[in-house]
Amino acid sequence: MLKCHDIAHLASDYLERQMSLRARLALALHLLLCGKCRAFIQQLRIALALYPQLKRPVLPPEQAQALTAQVLRKAAEHRAG
Repeated sequence: MLKCHDIAHLASDYLERQMSLRARLALALHLLLCGKCRAFIQQLRIALALYPQLKRPVLPPEQAQALTAQVLRKAAEHRAG
């Protein structure tokens, strides 16, 4: 029997129908028994449906470079401890 953490890992494949019939049935059985995972799958469906409608902001190249440098600097600081 699948556990909730398994559902999180398999959700995309389930929604894109890229699983074997056996795996889909096991996931569907878990969803019948688990309201939290049903809600998770439903929210993921909604997010995937809305994603194409989002307008992506475009940063000027200077801002994109500055932001990238800042993220890399913070990551290096985090690794250094």
